[in-house]
Amino acid sequence: MALNIIIPKFGQFSEAMKRWTERELRTGSRLWRYVERERANYRARQARVAARHRNYERRRGSEFELVSVMDARAWFRMFQESGGAIFEDPGELKKFIRDNPEVQPWRH
Repeated sequence: MALNIIIPKFGQFSEAMKRWTERELRTGSRLWRYVERERANYRARQARVAARHRNYERRRGSEFELVSVMDARAWFRMFQESGGAIFEDPGELKKFIRDNPEVQPWRH
């Protein structure tokens, strides 16, 4: 992941806006609030997605198998963090499934 360096150039902002922007760049409080909100909502989003597959059974003769079910935000986040490697390595995928049992609702 590339490191972003932000150099603020304050032009026509008020002094209060300059102070708020500088404080936000230092502490990232809005980012942390967003992350906490995402963490709090993850289980509900995952449960909504997984509800369709609760009674999943593989069709006889099918060459495909459903390995896990996850919501799009979690999938894109995992893909970005691992660079796609987690979905290429079967061991990493098994480890992910073991650590996150909610992605296989038909087993619970």
